[in-house]
Amino acid sequence: MVTRSTIYEGVIYAGTAIVFGAIAIAVTSATIAVGAEISVVRVLDGLPWVTLGVLAGVTLVTTCLAMALQAARVSRTVAARALRS
Repeated sequence: MVTRSTIYEGVIYAGTAIVFGAIAIAVTSATIAVGAEISVVRVLDGLPWVTLGVLAGVTLVTTCLAMALQAARVSRTVAARALRS
């Protein structure tokens, strides 16, 4: 149960990072479009969407894996012994 909840926590962290990245891409694309006097659609069309999708997937996997490994390590720890040290 603890491991599953930490994986969900990792999904939330990764999802937040992906959403903030998308917001940054949108703002940056709009800024570039205004500066270059071209449409935002043209700027967005030139972005490497496959690479960005792969990076979003890697973000999701590594964050969830890190959270799951931490939960697995903690679940093997005896709480009383951890508190004494």
